[in-house]
Amino acid sequence: MNAADKVVYDSAYHSAIGLLSRREHSEYELRRKLILKDIPEPFVAKVLSVLKERDYQSDQRFTESRIRHRYLQGYGPLYVTGELRQHQISEALMALVWSVEYDWFFALNNLYQKKFAKMPRDFKAMQKCQAYLARRGFTTALIRSVVHGE
Repeated sequence: MNAADKVVYDSAYHSAIGLLSRREHSEYELRRKLILKDIPEPFVAKVLSVLKERDYQSDQRFTESRIRHRYLQGYGPLYVTGELRQHQISEALMALVWSVEYDWFFALNNLYQKKFAKMPRDFKAMQKCQAYLARRGFTTALIRSVVHGE
């Protein structure tokens, strides 16, 4: 590697480390951000390879972190799955969203109690409530079980 290439590689590496020091990033997201900084693809590929080898970047850690973060924010499994697809996470890792570790019923019930428990239970209000919960990524079956007690 010549001196000019070393400078570009070091710049890419330090940019990636800076991004990862703030929060977990998916490989796709990190690649996109480095390319936006006008770093040539071969250097981006090499940096990502080194980061994965050293376990500084992990799609599994990113997935676990994103699921936990969105779960605590009151988002449902459909929303989280869609977000992970945008980050090009593998189907195997996305299966973590549906794992038993996360009690989506509990998350939905907490959100419902916080936002809609004191709301009138007329038809229009219930439609508004169900639409909101669906936008947050909860399945119809979960919404019905919480809203209607089915």
